[in-house]
Amino acid sequence: AFSMEKTRALLVKLHGALRSASKAGVADALTAEWLRDNPDDNQVRYLVADTAIRNEDFQLAAEQYQHALKNEPNKVPLLHNLGWVYERMNDPRALEVAETAYKIAPDNPGVLHDLSRLLIDKGDAKRAIELLEKARLLSPESQLVRYHLARAYAKNGNHNFARTELQQLLRGQP
Repeated sequence: AFSMEKTRALLVKLHGALRSASKAGVADALTAEWLRDNPDDNQVRYLVADTAIRNEDFQLAAEQYQHALKNEPNKVPLLHNLGWVYERMNDPRALEVAETAYKIAPDNPGVLHDLSRLLIDKGDAKRAIELLEKARLLSPESQLVRYHLARAYAKNGNHNFARTELQQLLRGQP
């Protein structure tokens, strides 16, 4: 079908079928050719990036997200994915990407969490606490936010606050 009508939808289906049939090289060649002809097709770039992540090819995923970001510079999920990939690569640009997302969506709990987590790792627990407290108010049921808030409190020497957050986190857990 794809040879008769080259559409993104058929490419995606063919890509999945080829990968399932252990023909990853052919699938990857098809998407690479598609992107040469359609360089601004972010949907296919996301497919390639997702596949690269599953294969732990973080460099390829980063390249795809970087290119997609040129077309959608304010897309928060894209910034999240690129930052996550950079983080896996130990690339310091992860913090820069998280800061960019924060400028775009300062009230998004996921953005606050991502930036805070990176700030903790960089030694800025004080700012991380401010952002995570805001994220906790916006998303009080988030276990990840509470965990990282406890972590930031502990790094900042606020062990009683850390303990309180951990106790809240463990409520209702076996």
